[in-house]
Amino acid sequence: MSRYNNSNYNTLSKLHLNIDEKILSNNIFKKSKLVRYGYVKEFDIINECGWIISLIDGKEYYINPETFFYDKNYLTILSLYPGEKVLFEYSVDNDIMVAIKVYSCNGNEDKRKKLEEEAWDKYYDEYDKCIWCGNSCTEESHEF
Repeated sequence: MSRYNNSNYNTLSKLHLNIDEKILSNNIFKKSKLVRYGYVKEFDIINECGWIISLIDGKEYYINPETFFYDKNYLTILSLYPGEKVLFEYSVDNDIMVAIKVYSCNGNEDKRKKLEEEAWDKYYDEYDKCIWCGNSCTEESHEF
């Protein structure tokens, strides 16, 4: 069970995690009650899947290849890493809670870049294709 409860959720997310106002003012957070705060339990960059643990109730939320990732400035990012604190919107599909949009709250871009480069090298060595675009390109020249 989480050590955080509903009464200190807003204080935790606003004061201690430096969540950008641009994200909090976004319409999805005004319209949806299916928003949680948590951390990434695990994330497989190559298969684009993993789990988020909610800090409110301790439940697990699935990350799938259709999940979108954003940094604290609302810019698209390619991956997440274990331990990263996130704000996320989710839906329930066949009794499985699935993260739809994930917003990094404290992203360490150097750590993210290192993990992405390692995944890129591993995938390219194994399949001779780029992990991001699926073509035989270089890291500097993706064929999106």
